[in-house]
Amino acid sequence: MTTIPNWITPAGFLFTATENVYTATSLVASGTGTLYSVISGGLPPGLVLSSTGTISGSPLPVLNVTNNKFVIRAVNSGTVADRTFNIDIIGPSAPVWNSASGYLPVGVFGEDYAQNNQYVSYQLVATPNLSPAGTELHYYIADGDGKLPPGLTLSTSGKLSGFVRDKLTFDGNIAATGGYDDEAYDGYTYDHATSFIGTATDVAVTGLPKLYQFYVTATDGVVSSKQLFKIIVTNVNIIKYNSTSMPVDIVLSNTGTSIQPLQWLNGSDLGVIRANNNHDISVTAYDPDPTTGPVTYSAITSTNVFLSIPEGLTLDSASGNLYGFVPYQPAYTKNYSFGIQAVKVNSSTLERFTTTNTFSLAVKGEVESTIKWVSTGSLGTIETGIVSELAVVAKEIKSSYSINYTLTAGSLPPGLTLERDGSLSGAVNYGAVGTYTFTVLASDVYQLSSISANFSLTVIENSSKQYTSIYTKPFLSVDKRNAYNAFVTNSFTFDPSLIYRYYDPNFGIQHDIKVVLEYGIEKTYLDNYFTAMQENFYRKRFWFGDVKLAVATDITGAVIYEVVYVNIVEDVAGANPVEYSPDNTRVFYPASIANMRSSLEKSLLPDGSYVSTNEYNLPRFMRSVQAGDYKPEYYIPVMPICYALPGQGNKIINRIRLSGFDFKQFDFEIDRITVQQSLDYTTAKYLIFERQSIGELIAQDNILFGPDGLQWSFDDQVPITKENNQ
Repeated sequence: MTTIPNWITPAGFLFTATENVYTATSLVASGTGTLYSVISGGLPPGLVLSSTGTISGSPLPVLNVTNNKFVIRAVNSGTVADRTFNIDIIGPSAPVWNSASGYLPVGVFGEDYAQNNQYVSYQLVATPNLSPAGTELHYYIADGDGKLPPGLTLSTSGKLSGFVRDKLTFDGNIAATGGYDDEAYDGYTYDHATSFIGTATDVAVTGLPKLYQFYVTATDGVVSSKQLFKIIVTNVNIIKYNSTSMPVDIVLSNTGTSIQPLQWLNGSDLGVIRANNNHDISVTAYDPDPTTGPVTYSAITSTNVFLSIPEGLTLDSASGNLYGFVPYQPAYTKNYSFGIQAVKVNSSTLERFTTTNTFSLAVKGEVESTIKWVSTGSLGTIETGIVSELAVVAKEIKSSYSINYTLTAGSLPPGLTLERDGSLSGAVNYGAVGTYTFTVLASDVYQLSSISANFSLTVIENSSKQYTSIYTKPFLSVDKRNAYNAFVTNSFTFDPSLIYRYYDPNFGIQHDIKVVLEYGIEKTYLDNYFTAMQENFYRKRFWFGDVKLAVATDITGAVIYEVVYVNIVEDVAGANPVEYSPDNTRVFYPASIANMRSSLEKSLLPDGSYVSTNEYNLPRFMRSVQAGDYKPEYYIPVMPICYALPGQGNKIINRIRLSGFDFKQFDFEIDRITVQQSLDYTTAKYLIFERQSIGELIAQDNILFGPDGLQWSFDDQVPITKENNQ
């Protein structure tokens, strides 16, 4: 008997897509091997329909919102079913401003105003809205859209920078014997701009702060967005003697002094110098108001030689220069970190302003650094959502000292962390595509030698879908948890020198006892996962099996790492498993790991399709050929204990045997799953099984999954569909 395909995807509106932005969705009708085609109307230009029902592509540009109506035919065994759908295409949306409109906090301490002569460095930020991945914005101030304070410029990347060079009537330049005016060199005993009333502290001031307003345009080359910003320019004397002239919604800085703050503009890294040479190095702070008094510099002393100024160098307290002859030292590079204090004193009021900065300085010996980089500048590409196996690697040339790695500049892709052993651990956040540049310092553990290198890493996204993991953790008594913790923290059994990516929580030693059900399942809402749990989930018991070894290989077959694991033994159906296959040749077990996974993979998405899984989210060892040319069917129910360097796995297994630790003493129960992330939660959430025993499951449920993924009924013993499962 021929069955007409039954449409599952509802008729009518499917989705709204944005021009030039890749999108994909699947149409679903019942029936194995159903084929799909457009028989009337047309898809939006740029989108195509595959024979398996997937609409995908990047819509071509449109001037206005356009609606495209079309009819799709589903064909199965010669029978057909037609359904009408429509899709909207919209043009690009304007960039969205992250920087709030209004007064910009460009002050030295983040105040909503700038002081004259200070240095400004402030980044404006807007975000492309629904633009293609990797879109960059450009910033500018159009003609007639206002102007910046004198001395400031706006780069195309949105950076406001420069020295404020304004002209205020009442400025901070006080003459040696004169009043407050703009002639720092004069000898008058009065102020040209105003007059004294009473005592010198009772000053009638005519000087006012200046307000600059300007619109900044952010554009992606197609659409743009403007935002109004304001910068107030003032000075210490206006703040001190005429603070009421400032806008009422501006919070004035309270530094305890009216001295304009010093600024450390040259950063903290003084670079590298050669031993056995004369040197003159500036560590001065920028003084925006030098006429009011001197700046004095002093070193912050420490008993640690490497937290002090290098031997041979002297700090000039007046100029802020380090000078002197650095004596001979051996081959190693020595790294110093020391603090410098700068004190500004107002010669007239004797007010003081104090600030400190910490500097780093490397002194290179007679021979070049004994550390050499192995990793090249480009680390290649990484896909979002996939656990990283990348690392930066350097090596010691003349010693066996361990090397530590530190991120010193730039930024890693969000989601990745540089571990002390050079591993880039984690998984890049979805949507964070682009090229990232950063600087890493490699130094030996004794800080005798170090070397920096710049790296770049490109992030790509091969799918519009996002994936998450789902796992379950057992109930263990406190004694058993303590026993397991003592076992995995034994440094002889798990010698760090034998471990692959020791500091990476995704590899190294696994301190959690858990069974991962899905390494990569499409993100949906928690309710959808919970609905899928209505079948085949109940409180059940596992046991640990034998300790085993697997390898993870690259495309050439070379071993990257080994994994020491225990396989999971299931109490699949108690003492009396139930046979229910129609031909009585197969025994299917409710709530087995296979059936739990099948249920989860039947989770429905809002568009009526099932969630997808991504095999590349599986650990590499599950996708690698093992001994005897046996290749596992990707997912295998195991609990990794640790990841070992190539050739070291069996050594660890032997040490586990020597420890006398018996995994088979553990049996554990589960009653919930944990979803690492979902569309409604960015943090892990657990879902508790509704069924609490195998007896309850058999008495109440009549639907179970077989290992072939089909659903079977206890009563009818025939395959059934979701629609019949009421």
